[in-house]
Amino acid sequence: MAEKALRDLNRLLTDHKESTTKRLEEISSQLKIRKEADDYSEKDLSEWLQMLEKLKQQLLTPSNVMLQKVSNEIWLQPMVVMTASLNSPDKFDKASDNIKILENGFVAEHDGTTDHGEVRGFKTYSTGTHKINLKIEEMKNNNWMFWGIISQSTAMQHNSYSSTSANGWAKNPKQVYLNGVNNEGYNNYQADIVKNDILHLTLNCDSQIIELENERTNQKNSIPIDLNRCPFPWQLHINLYSSNDRIRILE
Repeated sequence: MAEKALRDLNRLLTDHKESTTKRLEEISSQLKIRKEADDYSEKDLSEWLQMLEKLKQQLLTPSNVMLQKVSNEIWLQPMVVMTASLNSPDKFDKASDNIKILENGFVAEHDGTTDHGEVRGFKTYSTGTHKINLKIEEMKNNNWMFWGIISQSTAMQHNSYSSTSANGWAKNPKQVYLNGVNNEGYNNYQADIVKNDILHLTLNCDSQIIELENERTNQKNSIPIDLNRCPFPWQLHINLYSSNDRIRILE
């Protein structure tokens, strides 16, 4: 039993190191790209450097791994390995000119016009499973909004839901976009999503599937992702339409 516990601990420490190293590489890559494009502010730079330092410390001292004895009396009882997630919430990072990013990147809000506008998250996703929690704070007349993913390499555009690498769901009427093409009602999608709903968007990179769950209705819908059309890395992809529509990433 002691040997098994040691093997489990060693596996977790290895997973921790690989996960943290990959995240460091992703952030470093994004820093390089944004620097070469001269597309960043001093505030962005400060946040990235803080994130890199935090990940560096996690790599050197994996305090998120803890062993807990099942019994205080018998040392060789099987031990339960407890881990805390390394994943901090995503943040909105890039947006069309008619979308405002607010509250330190956690909120995206449409301006006073009525037209499509794209906003993307900062993080990139290539391995593992990741859950992003979203709250619809405003959706005028419960009319239209898009939630899904897009390839990082795809150019920004107002009608981003029609991009070849765009995959996700929209409100009204039961729109499901697979590689930028609407497949209405795909996989029994009902589009029963309204203002104040909380949505859980899960990106399963290893199985190449994304899933949208509505906390209010418990309805779940999934989309298989074609990596030929939507290659890694993926990014969180939202499209807003009506004036003052607003969505929040929950921390």
